[in-house]
Amino acid sequence: MITDLEIFSSKIPPTTMNTTLTQFIFLLLLGALYLPVIFFAVQRRGEGQEISSWLVAGFSLLAMVINVAEAIWHKGDSAPGNHLAFPEIQIYIAFNLAAIFMLALQTFLKRESRRAWLALWGFWMFGLALLLTNAFNFPEVIWSNGNLTLLEERLGAAWAVLGWLMISIGLILTIAHASRETNQPLFRNRLNYWWPAILLLFVNDAILFSGTSMLGQPMRLGVAILMAYVVGTHHVPDLKQIARRGTVYGLISILIVFLYAAGFRLLEALSSDRNNFNPVLAGAFIALILSLLFTPLFSLITGIVNTWMRGDQYDASLTIHQYSESISNILDIDRLAGIAVNIILETMQIERGFLFLVDSDRDANGRKTYRLRSAASPEERQQIAVELDEKGAVASHLTREQRPLLQYDLDLLPAFRNSPPVEKDWFSRLRAEVYIPIFAKKQWIGLLAFGPKISGNRYTREDLAILNSHASQTAVALENARLVDDLMRLNNELRLARRALEKNNLDLERIDQAKSDFISIASHELRTPLTVIKGYSEMLLEDASLNADLQTMMKGIHDGTLRLHEIMDSMFDIAQIDARTLKPHLQPVDMGPLIREICAEQASAIGERKQSLSIDLPALPQVRADSNLLKKLFNHLIRNAAKYTPDRGAITITGHNIPAIIDLPHGGVEIIVSDTGVGVDPNFREIIFTKFYQPGELGKHSTSKTRFQGGGAGLGLALAKGIVEAHGGRIYVESPGYDEIHFPGSQFHVILPLSKPEDGLDPKTSPAMKYKI
Repeated sequence: MITDLEIFSSKIPPTTMNTTLTQFIFLLLLGALYLPVIFFAVQRRGEGQEISSWLVAGFSLLAMVINVAEAIWHKGDSAPGNHLAFPEIQIYIAFNLAAIFMLALQTFLKRESRRAWLALWGFWMFGLALLLTNAFNFPEVIWSNGNLTLLEERLGAAWAVLGWLMISIGLILTIAHASRETNQPLFRNRLNYWWPAILLLFVNDAILFSGTSMLGQPMRLGVAILMAYVVGTHHVPDLKQIARRGTVYGLISILIVFLYAAGFRLLEALSSDRNNFNPVLAGAFIALILSLLFTPLFSLITGIVNTWMRGDQYDASLTIHQYSESISNILDIDRLAGIAVNIILETMQIERGFLFLVDSDRDANGRKTYRLRSAASPEERQQIAVELDEKGAVASHLTREQRPLLQYDLDLLPAFRNSPPVEKDWFSRLRAEVYIPIFAKKQWIGLLAFGPKISGNRYTREDLAILNSHASQTAVALENARLVDDLMRLNNELRLARRALEKNNLDLERIDQAKSDFISIASHELRTPLTVIKGYSEMLLEDASLNADLQTMMKGIHDGTLRLHEIMDSMFDIAQIDARTLKPHLQPVDMGPLIREICAEQASAIGERKQSLSIDLPALPQVRADSNLLKKLFNHLIRNAAKYTPDRGAITITGHNIPAIIDLPHGGVEIIVSDTGVGVDPNFREIIFTKFYQPGELGKHSTSKTRFQGGGAGLGLALAKGIVEAHGGRIYVESPGYDEIHFPGSQFHVILPLSKPEDGLDPKTSPAMKYKI
């Protein structure tokens, strides 16, 4: 035993180790083995552990340098006058390597306490420097009990060992606390890889401190390799699974050996003639029996070990088959969410799970977002809703990779480091461990989220493959359920819209009825006073004793009364039309003379506007109609044409006979009033025949009988339609469109039916009519 490492002794005998060339080469090669560890640590520094990777590289570099230095020291056999023998330097190196190990662990855990440990390391190194330089002027013998002596020159080594001991205790407490604190089995499994590294470090340094010679401290290489692997590898193999499999294979191997030996001995004992006993045949027979028993024995031991070591046990194919059968015919989203998630939770022994629907949308800037909403019942987890940006790390990973995403990756990988805090908080609040996207026709339509397993084990690759298979099966059922849900929602919206439409129609009918009632009441109530005013104004106009000024005023009163009387007559007719009480007094009517009479009445108004009015009617059969109502009809049509035709425009009235057709079994007469005016918008061809319709803005309305686009009561065309329909006819308008610059004009068509001829005689025909103003 080398006593150079004995802390409480000052006896440093000359080295007795004759370093051979083989030992020298061994130390150099051992140091060279640290180079790939350093390269690996530096290369993998982008896995979210940049500082930890550099610390691991520093640990390996220092261990490599000390190995090379040890080789040189042994080769040179060290000068006997050196104050610090190389074995004592190893104590200081061990302390520094333990400190680097602690800093790497604290940085790996992202603990703020690493600064405190860094400060403690600096304090310890400062104290060590003071002790090595004897800054405190300690006596040569500091303490002695007769058997052990603490000398001043060994005080630095004792101080380093004390610091190493504090760091070692801190390492154990840090790993234990971190394993107990984390909720992620994957990270806990990664932490477990630190335990063998710590064990190797402790064993190596304990041997060093005991004074036992160990060339090159090879266990440090194992520490460096484990540190580099756990820091630079994000997904490490499951130690629990390795332990379970190792236990299973170990037990099955022992059992097979035992059964083989016991069977061989049994066959040998049962053999009556030992001289003819063939061990080869006996061994082959036992091997055949064991080969038949291997599969059930392996399954039995696997089940026992999994139960003992809390392993996961489920039949993957049975789970997939059961899942497929359970969800294939479900068309209700809430029920699908409940059944699908519950089956997975029960078969795979998972604590909790959720099914989210994904709706995509684009804003005004073209940015696509995915909205995740719970597929559970309305009263469950309504607070869970989030929008993911298409270009965000989470959404882009799920849509691009189309494979499960682990919360472990979301928390630690650099790719998700810049994710919006809202997204990170939302996923954290779920307390889930794995997220499986659901795709249908290359569209992201859903997301399955599952929490930790009840056993506390991590999700293996087999587990993720099964969950991915479940997601693929869910896609078909979810797409069908969403189609049904969309259809039901659309039906509900249509039902609500129909109810709203019916209510609006009832409201409109009530309003229209109120309007009709007002027209009816107003027309009745105003006719009597207007008749009185008209009568007295006519009497005063006939009084020759009135002077000229009074005559003029009475003339204005009389004209205004006539205008009001005309409006009241129109309102009364509209009220009768609305009440379906307008009954035409039918008699034979010659259309040509009737229209000529109306045009003659409009001659003065037409002349004021310098417009032309022409009639070109062929010989037409007489129509059984109410002549007074027809006069009102064509009076409104001609006046309307004049109003919306510019000065010097043309109005033409034409007509022709219509042979018998389905709608007109006895034929009919069509009169067309054409103009060269502003025309009619195609969208308003029906609206212009409604009561009180006014083209343009009502704020610019002005009353006039003849002025271009002058306003009126808005009853003329409505009354015309009512009169035509009361005769069983039809009125409509044709026009290229509305244009106040090019004046495309319009044509109002009036179709009146002919009655059945009496006694088989043809109806009388009115003469052709040509007339121009």
